[in-house]
Amino acid sequence: MDNINTNIKTVLGRLNGAYAPNTLKSYYADARAFVDWCAERNIKPFPIASQTLCAYIEYLQGDSAYSTIRRRIASLRRLNKMLGFEDQTRTEEVYLAIRRLKRSKCMIRKSKTDQYGRGRLVFGSERSAKLVRKWLRLKPQEIQPVFCAINHGKCEDRAICGRNVNDIIKRGVVKVKRCERPSDLEVSGHSLRVGAAQDLLIKGYDLAAIMRAGGWSDPSTVSWYLRFSQHNIWNVSSSTNVKFH
Repeated sequence: MDNINTNIKTVLGRLNGAYAPNTLKSYYADARAFVDWCAERNIKPFPIASQTLCAYIEYLQGDSAYSTIRRRIASLRRLNKMLGFEDQTRTEEVYLAIRRLKRSKCMIRKSKTDQYGRGRLVFGSERSAKLVRKWLRLKPQEIQPVFCAINHGKCEDRAICGRNVNDIIKRGVVKVKRCERPSDLEVSGHSLRVGAAQDLLIKGYDLAAIMRAGGWSDPSTVSWYLRFSQHNIWNVSSSTNVKFH
């Protein structure tokens, strides 16, 4: 990998004077991060293979913004060309990886677990992304909150409140289960977070992954939510590698 880093420095050196120093620093930082990632996985970084770039995109989406990932992709493609290699990344697989990235990620500017508004990148399913886009097409553009209050079928320029969320969830329970309206002790707006945490546990995700998904910083809080989860740890599927001796 030392030879690769030397070649990268040499190639980027040709750009001195043509680009701003900060731009060149960004090019080198993006290249070095990619090379280090490849080295950890014993992958040949250049020429960049389509499969390698897809895997790198998936890796980056955990902590990087969409715009940052697009910039890194552009930097790596440019560098790959300057190193004299043919671009093997203009494939359907890479195109779809970028589209999935754009469609399933969003930024939560402020939340209960982020009172200072530092912001947090979160991921959703493709179905969720489609529903949000459909809602944004229907919602008047002059309404600022994404999830605004609705009064008698008319959107209002204020965010939906916790009481509204609570009511929507309870009406959904009544509709799906065809039961009496649940009390606050049975179902509340917080039930979605608790239920999601329990579902993730049942699917095999560890505590760290659950905390990242829900934005929790205190493990004891998540453990409290999981205490009643119907999770049978002895029901080991044949696809796992768990062995007992």
